[in-house]
Formats: sequence, C-alpha cells, structure tokens
Amino acid sequence: MSHNFSNQFYVEALMENIPDNIYFKDLHGKFVKVNKSQSKFLGLKTPEEAIGKTDFDFFKPEQAQKAYQDEQRIIETGEPLLYKEELITNKKNVSKWFSVTKAPLKDASGGTIGTFGLSRDITRNKELENEREALITQLSEALNHVKTLQGLIPICSHCKKIRDDDGYWHEVEVYIRDHSTVEFSHGLCESCLRDLYPNFYTKKRYG
Repeated sequence: MSHNFSNQFYVEALMENIPDNIYFKDLHGKFVKVNKSQSKFLGLKTPEEAIGKTDFDFFKPEQAQKAYQDEQRIIETGEPLLYKEELITNKKNVSKWFSVTKAPLKDASGGTIGTFGLSRDITRNKELENEREALITQLSEALNHVKTLQGLIPICSHCKKIRDDDGYWHEVEVYIRDHSTVEFSHGLCESCLRDLYPNFYTKKRYG
C-alpha cells in the first residue's frame, strides 16, 4: 500500500527524529529553521525559538565568529565545508565535539540564499581517541625505560666475563644489570658451597 505524502512530510519526519543537529541560515547567519536536536543543544524549548537569532546569541564570540566566517566563505565561493571537527560549547557551558558539514542553500533559480548544515556529535569518538593516545604515550614512556639484551654477547670462555662495546670486560651480573632492568640477589649453589665451605656444606647437608 503506497502513500502520497508530500516532500514536506518526509523533511519534517527527518528533522523531528534525526539525532544530528540540522540548521538553515540566511545570508546574514540568522537561523531560519532548525531541527529538534539543534534546538535542544542551543538550550531552547522549541525549534521555533531559534528563528531570527544567530550563533552569537548562543555561543562564545570567538566560536560564533569562526562559524560566521566559514558560512560567508561558503556563500562567496559556493564550496561546501565537509567534516570539519569542532569543539563547541553552548550557553549552558556544555562542550561537545562535532563533525560539521555545511553547504550553500540555493533557491529554485540557483541563487544562493543562505547556508545549511549538519553537525554530528563525535564526542565519544574523541574521548576514545584521546584515551588511546594517552595509552600509547604511557606505553611509549614505559618502553623507553625498558632495556633489552639482544644480538651476540662476547663472553670469556674461562672466567665468564663479558666484553662491552668499548672493549672493557665486566662481571656477568654487572653487564646484565647495566643492559636490562634485572636486579640480582647473591647466594651459593650446592657445588660452590661444597667447594668453598666443605665443613659448612657437610653440616648443612647431614646435620
């Protein structure tokens, strides 16, 4: 079963339900129409309250000025602004990240009569991106503090000392300590205990 709805019906359904902020402005940057999501972000009870107002009524002057300049450039050049990421703070001091797309608004004859735009909330994506970058930074800093041993290590076959890159010989534990994060605790194995302290070894073993 088909329904003969007007184009206006479909536009209104979109404006009423889409979670993205949609707005139309005249040549001077005044709102001529906004959707429910945009009016909510502006802190208004109804979309109609935005009509005739500008970004300067809702945002910080520097933010409003940047938006106005972008829209005037669109009007002058006819070129759209695509996926610009902006941190926007409303009059309730609520800040959100948006991916902003704007384009010239034209009449039936092709003349530019203003601009229209869609701002998509990407705040959560930005938060995840920042968390990921912070984690990468933490991991990089941790790795900078980790020393690893790799490649060939020249070791004396008799005394077991290790030669460093400058030609000096070091005890094994000294070399490993200086080239890694390993710390040593010292003791005696069974064989060395028996050879060095036979009486103590015998007493320990059989006493």
